Amino acid sequence: MSQITATFVRITKEFLRDKVMVFWSIFFPIIWLIMANVVFLANAPESEATPFRGAFTISMIVYAIMIAGIVDLPGNIAADRNRGMLSKLKSMPVSQFKDFLGRILAFLVFSLIAIFAVLLIRILLGAKFSATEIGLLQSIGYLLLSILALSGIGLILGTLIKGEQGAVYTGIGVALITSFTTGIFTTYSQLIPVLQFFSRIYPHIRI
Repeated sequence: MSQITATFVRITKEFLRDKVMVFWSIFFPIIWLIMANVVFLANAPESEATPFRGAFTISMIVYAIMIAGIVDLPGNIAADRNRGMLSKLKSMPVSQFKDFLGRILAFLVFSLIAIFAVLLIRILLGAKFSATEIGLLQSIGYLLLSILALSGIGLILGTLIKGEQGAVYTGIGVALITSFTTGIFTTYSQLIPVLQFFSRIYPHIRI
């Protein structure tokens, strides 16, 4: 078993054992999606509600990626540091790059699960998208790039912040602040010019 595969399997098992993390990582974006549908669209005409559901679905897909990359990943790295796992890895003839790659692949899988869960709820709520085949392929490519970029931010947070709770709470803060300031919880056109510039350089998909 290669080091990447071994790390992937270990992180996956650890993640699945933490039921609370599984719940908030996968179901939290779904809860937001349902709440937005109930709170903001209860009395809205269908012509206005349908495109809003589609836009907010995209927002929750990106937010699900952010939770995995910026919250779960740095928390996992900090937890391994506190258990002495990282020190053991440094003393062994293993590659840190491969270890981090295995971690990213594990959280990539959970991001994809969250994405499919959000899309399923989107179907039940009646959200609609209009996209060509080329547009769909481009969207998948942007999603994968966003997962890699946001995982990179998570690796930085997990490396700089030593405590597990500190890494998790910092990740939550970064995810929420950047969601409101880069066009995830709103549209790009509603941002002020300085935030539009920030949104263009921040590694995520804006709407």
